[in-house]
Amino acid sequence: MSLQWTAHINEARRGLRDPVQRARYLASGRLIAKEEGGPSLDPEFLETIFELQMEAASDPEGTQKQAKAMQQQQQSSLEQIFVAWEAGSGALDAVEEHLARLKYLSNIVQENT
Repeated sequence: MSLQWTAHINEARRGLRDPVQRARYLASGRLIAKEEGGPSLDPEFLETIFELQMEAASDPEGTQKQAKAMQQQQQSSLEQIFVAWEAGSGALDAVEEHLARLKYLSNIVQENT
């Protein structure tokens, strides 16, 4: 029994050390994203991701720079959401969407390293 509790505590500690997982937990109460029915992303963003993936074949460095810039923009927006929430003037409804966008962008950055 104590091994199970220790495993749960270690899993929680690992999850809360990661800023993305911590943000997800604060927004939804879960460390892991929903398996199905997650946030729906706007088609323009998904089209941009598709175009970046296509461009990566011919210009991996340029694609990586563009994805990193978009990633920084999403992180900045996420920080603004949390600042507003901490000030008591905002909600955490958009956090899951920003985290999903960050996941797409980080995949592109990692694939083109």
